[in-house]
Amino acid sequence: MKTTLLITTYNWPEALRLVLESAFRQTALPDEIVIADDGSGEETRTLIKEMTAKSPVPIKHVWHEDKGFRKTIVLNSAVAVCRGDYILQVDGDCILSPHYVEDHIAMAKPGYFAGGKRIVLTEEMTRRTLGEGRLSYSVLGLLRKKKGLREVKSLLRLPHLMKWYSERISRTRAHEMPIAGFSFSFWKKDFVAVNGYDETMEGWGFEDIDIAYRLGMLGIRHTPIRFGGYVFHLWHKTRDLGIPDEENPNFLKMQAYLTSGTYFAETGYDRQQDKAGT
Repeated sequence: MKTTLLITTYNWPEALRLVLESAFRQTALPDEIVIADDGSGEETRTLIKEMTAKSPVPIKHVWHEDKGFRKTIVLNSAVAVCRGDYILQVDGDCILSPHYVEDHIAMAKPGYFAGGKRIVLTEEMTRRTLGEGRLSYSVLGLLRKKKGLREVKSLLRLPHLMKWYSERISRTRAHEMPIAGFSFSFWKKDFVAVNGYDETMEGWGFEDIDIAYRLGMLGIRHTPIRFGGYVFHLWHKTRDLGIPDEENPNFLKMQAYLTSGTYFAETGYDRQQDKAGT
């Protein structure tokens, strides 16, 4: 099985550097890294060239012009050039734990996709991490500083318990735990079968939950990974669209798929696949 680490990014090269460095230090390296760039400027392009030169695996940079938040389109374009059978998708502000790739590979099963957890760093921790150019907190140190941290219990890595517990909640509670794009792994053939991300979903929100629901309608089951496979999410201001979630156009499109029982995105991956000639 070949694996691709798929990283999304937009104009935060300092964070992307840390994410790539954490990818280079994995206990199990991916076979390639693909960066889905939603229109970043020259500073990000320069960084990627620098990091490509010292990467232990090939890096591909997929970029399109900045015309607003068009993450779904650039992700479909990036998946079109992925050579991995299994794709591990993370956001460009999420530093990988050392066993991230190893843990997601351990949980990869035909007929399933997986969602990992995150430890959200505080604003002060994020400032220090970016200033030092590294995540200098040990697991024990983070546990001691748990005040203000979210999902700190996810720091525990227990491989044997991970497999047993993750499979157990996959059977009983997976529907309660929607995946998020900051840590999402899936088989490329399943992604193709649902026609990837819905490219009419422009702007922030729900594109990741939508594809998870559509995979579920196809019969692909969700494995929520616990006790391993986590990321450290750098703090940033949250988006406020000024409208309730249920009025978000992307939410309404997701609901339309659910109501109709349609799993195939009407405007999706096949458009980018044709351009890439794959």
